[in-house]
Amino acid sequence: MGNSNYTVRARLRWPAEVQRDSSWEIDLVLCSRAPVPPAELRKEPGALATPATQPETAAAYARATHFMFGEEAEGQFVADNVPPGNYELGVDISMEPAAGGAGQRLQARTPVFTTVPTNPPNGTLDLGEIVLQLAN
Repeated sequence: MGNSNYTVRARLRWPAEVQRDSSWEIDLVLCSRAPVPPAELRKEPGALATPATQPETAAAYARATHFMFGEEAEGQFVADNVPPGNYELGVDISMEPAAGGAGQRLQARTPVFTTVPTNPPNGTLDLGEIVLQLAN
């Protein structure tokens, strides 16, 4: 662990109607929060349709970071070396296709926003149990 980085931990709680299968690929990713366009840009019609073309916003998107979680024993998910900042947790589950069928994707999204602190300069941040909800 670096002197300014954290280990972030989380556990998943599946919806009652979903039984987890060991063949599913589960991706947890911690993404830096999308930048908020400046107030003057939010007032401009059509400008928000292409925010990444604005110099300030494009620079913020270029600094965006993603940290993938690895699954450990007993359903614990861990991301290492996460620097201080504001993040959003995303969950994506890919299911293996049934014999002869097409693959399915189950997106169980949950609005988890977190901040990795700057003080102390390192440590472990436990997000606790993340309750998944099926995306429509």
